[in-house]
Amino acid sequence: MRLYSFSALLITSNLLLSSTVLSAAPLCQSALSDPDNDGWGWENNQSCRVSTQTTGSSALCRNGQSDTDGDGWGWENNQSCVVPENSQETNTESSLPVSCISADSDTDNDGWGWENGMSCRVSVPDNETQAEPTATADTPDCSAGFTDSDNDGWGWENNQSCRVVSTEVIPLTIMPVGDSITHGHRSVSSYRKPFEVLLRENDCAFTYVGSQRTNYFFDGYRSPHEGYSGHTADDFLTGNNNAAGDNRGISHSMAAYLPDVVLLHIGSNDMKLGESIDGTVAEIDSMINIIHQQKATTTILLANVVPWYGAPQQSVNSLGTKIEAYVRQLSDSRIRLVDVRSGYSRDMMITDGIHPNAAGEAHIADAFFSVFDNAGLCR
Repeated sequence: MRLYSFSALLITSNLLLSSTVLSAAPLCQSALSDPDNDGWGWENNQSCRVSTQTTGSSALCRNGQSDTDGDGWGWENNQSCVVPENSQETNTESSLPVSCISADSDTDNDGWGWENGMSCRVSVPDNETQAEPTATADTPDCSAGFTDSDNDGWGWENNQSCRVVSTEVIPLTIMPVGDSITHGHRSVSSYRKPFEVLLRENDCAFTYVGSQRTNYFFDGYRSPHEGYSGHTADDFLTGNNNAAGDNRGISHSMAAYLPDVVLLHIGSNDMKLGESIDGTVAEIDSMINIIHQQKATTTILLANVVPWYGAPQQSVNSLGTKIEAYVRQLSDSRIRLVDVRSGYSRDMMITDGIHPNAAGEAHIADAFFSVFDNAGLCR
């Protein structure tokens, strides 16, 4: 009984050892490397296991010099290849390795790339002749994907390799920022809705971003934004959590979304609270600096604020004029003035003389889109 147990244990151990060896051994690239049909081949100076996945053929090496150990197998483009019989002995131009046009085609850094359906040598030693110019990282882009007939990421145009560039358009991220003009007020959806319509009508690839979704006491239109009814420029510097929402400040919003474009309408409520015009413009400047500290390439479309037809009408108008001068003085292509005042009239407001009606929202959206489009932001 003890002998039987020991034998069973020995058999089990051998099976486990055999299983371990099998799982550790690399698979042969070709069954041709197993001439005696014992299930084991020899490729690239090591044993390999022939399995049902192993084919009866293998890729031919482009050049015999990739067979460094002389076993009849080379290694090019991260795979085994069979060295043709005359490959190691001939030194004609046809047997020389073709140099890659770009080192980028050697994704595994083994010295061999893959361009136009064949292996190519990324670098050729000084003592070897090269069939084509030495590879360089600078390579032309193909004019169209159809030149890449084998879908390997490389095409052939003007008698040279070229890299196929993806034509996929990455949507622009847009973050509307501001007060009730951005948030939307009660029965009004905000200019964000007609602006979105213009983006879609002009086939602009975009995505709105922001922590807010609805309008102020109105759920007629949902889209991400950072608009807070009644908030001031300094609220976007210090943060303010009230009925309009939890405004955690422009720094937090930028860190969270890193938008490509910011649509900014702010400052009117500062005038309502009696704050100075110069102080408010300085706060707007601080907001802009924070935006560009977080992402230097963000384009800011800054509105000169819509007129008010109620108190403090004159201060709001003066603020708009000051904003215009501020943008002109900056002379920064990343900061563009949006003239929402020109053409705006009292009949574009609801009864309070402060908030726009549907016609006013469309007017604001048109002003923003005109600048957006002229800046080349519509992709």
